[in-house]
Amino acid sequence: MFFPKYELSDETMTTESGITLHRIRALRSIRLENREVKPGEFGGWIESETNLSHFGRCWVERDAAVFGSAYVLDDALVSGRTLVYEQAEIYGNASVLGSCRIHGHAKVYGNAKVYDKADISGKCRVYGYARVYGSAKVSGGSRIYGSARINGRSKISGLPEVFGRSRIRGMSQILGRPIIYGNAEICGT
Repeated sequence: MFFPKYELSDETMTTESGITLHRIRALRSIRLENREVKPGEFGGWIESETNLSHFGRCWVERDAAVFGSAYVLDDALVSGRTLVYEQAEIYGNASVLGSCRIHGHAKVYGNAKVYDKADISGKCRVYGYARVYGSAKVSGGSRIYGSARINGRSKISGLPEVFGRSRIRGMSQILGRPIIYGNAEICGT
């Protein structure tokens, strides 16, 4: 038997582009990584129930919003003032926190974490134990995985692959199709 995890409350807001979002309210307990959502507790904003799965422990926190054809499922968490929209997907045990933007056909999954003011767009994939944070921008068809770290005001675009224990920080720009792996460290000024 199916027991819904949340419901759309009567509280709504309209995005700058005219999309009506509904605040969600938990109908049952949901154990997150560092706390438990209680029944009756309000969460964030979604356009429709297609944006957030009723299965798993996935959740959209109070000020975060998921809309368009974007969706969150499995045990993923979207928190802070994060916006997930267009056809973006957040799943697995991934977390997106802070004031991030995840859009286009971007996917964040596995145990990846995106936080602070990071912007992930295009057909990017951030997965494994990768971390993207600061004001980093990752776009195009970039693949960030393994234990890679992208931070600062770095810009990654094109079709690069960054994996292993690689670190890209500062104001670095990675364009085109490079493959950066192992213990590589790139620091732009």
